[in-house]
Amino acid sequence: MKQRIVFRSDGDSEIGLGHVVRSLALSKILRDHFNCIFATRFVSDFLFNEISESCADLIKLSENCDDHFQEFLQLLRKTDIVVLDNYFFNTDYQIAIKNLGCTLVCIDDMSDKHYVSDVIINHSPGKSDGDFSRESYTRLCLGLDFALLRREFFSAIVRRVRKSPRRALVCLGGADKFDITSKIVSLLCQHRGVQIIDIIIGAAYEHSVKLNKVIAGSDKRINLYSNLSAQEMSFRMQVCDFGVLPASSVCLEALAVGLPFILGYTVENQISFYNVLISDFNVRGIGNFASLKRLPSIQIENLPQILLKDSRENLISVFERL
Repeated sequence: MKQRIVFRSDGDSEIGLGHVVRSLALSKILRDHFNCIFATRFVSDFLFNEISESCADLIKLSENCDDHFQEFLQLLRKTDIVVLDNYFFNTDYQIAIKNLGCTLVCIDDMSDKHYVSDVIINHSPGKSDGDFSRESYTRLCLGLDFALLRREFFSAIVRRVRKSPRRALVCLGGADKFDITSKIVSLLCQHRGVQIIDIIIGAAYEHSVKLNKVIAGSDKRINLYSNLSAQEMSFRMQVCDFGVLPASSVCLEALAVGLPFILGYTVENQISFYNVLISDFNVRGIGNFASLKRLPSIQIENLPQILLKDSRENLISVFERL
């Protein structure tokens, strides 16, 4: 009988979908080796389908801001491996899970608390041991060798030579709380070289009225896609010439398929990742999207295509050793 892994993550229009997407990416990698269960407070039709593809069961928790903590603890067995991915799982909550006898894995991109987990996974480049307050037994799995990407981004990749910025991809995440999407599309419409704009929005995007006005007022060919599967997302990235992306998991997906991109950030927790990609990987950065007034000139040859290794075997090995 396969060992049970219980994933605990939330995503909605306020939180964004990044935590859920990367947890689901991990569950898809592990599902042939473990019995994967997903526990979450918010379930849209899109997330239900995504979770059903990679997990044996879905546990819907209370949406109350406090009740879900204890509710989740009551569901656990001492033989479980628990994977936490969200900012509100503090040290005390980690201790409560460990006290049940569970093995604990924390997916982290902030390193802003003390960890008692058995493993910390942080796939942002540039992190080191000294960035984490942790117990002596806590194993660190850091950097792109542990990239939490859906397996479709490592399968059947055909890299092609891109010579001109004819086709742009805009993807600001599943929620895009501040509607940077509309802003970037408007700015791309001012570029002569850009002829086609592919926009990808997620299940939690709430600014469709404004975005549709921007699209209607443009003479560019603009395609709007929503709730794409991993396979569809990978294909969109492969057909585009460049992207305008945030410093989040979506730019790691772009690295995996060889899509060059211009990079920005929208929230504080993306700044460290942004800075490392700019300094160590020579990615073209444009700073805070919120303060952006215009896009720079776009020269494809100056946008590096970075080869990202397949991380799946590394991640499977981490869990098989627990």
